[in-house]
Amino acid sequence: MPRQQGFTLIEILVAVAITALLAAMAFGGLNMVLDTADDTRAHQQRLRDLQLAMTLLARDLRQTVPRPVRTLDADTEPAFTAGRAADTLFSTTRSGWDNPAGQRRSTLQRVSWRVQEGRLIRSYHFHLDRAPDDTPRDLVLLDGVRTAELEVIDGGGQAHRSWPPEPTPEQIEQGKDNATLLPAGVHLRLELEGTGLIERYIAVAP
Repeated sequence: MPRQQGFTLIEILVAVAITALLAAMAFGGLNMVLDTADDTRAHQQRLRDLQLAMTLLARDLRQTVPRPVRTLDADTEPAFTAGRAADTLFSTTRSGWDNPAGQRRSTLQRVSWRVQEGRLIRSYHFHLDRAPDDTPRDLVLLDGVRTAELEVIDGGGQAHRSWPPEPTPEQIEQGKDNATLLPAGVHLRLELEGTGLIERYIAVAP
């Protein structure tokens, strides 16, 4: 009878070792592909969040109207303000607030943009003039905000850290103020984690 040929134990061990090595290399490559896909999705989501935030911000500014609002203390808050609070970029009155449900409210809306605890937040009030039960609604648009700076640009191209400017002596004598004065635009600088510095020049509606 002819002798039966087969694999020796050493050959089997070598084959198993090679198979395990190939499997480890394949798993490492697959894991790298999955990590890259996760990073890409996270980067794409970050870009979508940034685009949404800039779109909403530009829309608020371009729909600004010269309408001051009343505070709870019956004081007048100018139509556009900036630089009055450490964490608030600006507050403004904007038009074009859709009302598909036919609620009893104005189509004007008071909005504020601020950075709090590293988050870019848009707030709005349901009532244009303050009411005791009117609490602001917050929408978090971006996180990982390291720094945020806003300069307000007047009609002559001059940059201001705060707005509105103080009235001149002549205006004070005439009993006028700058509550309805709107800037020409703003210069926004945001430093974001993982993204870097973002700069935008946005015109304010005349």
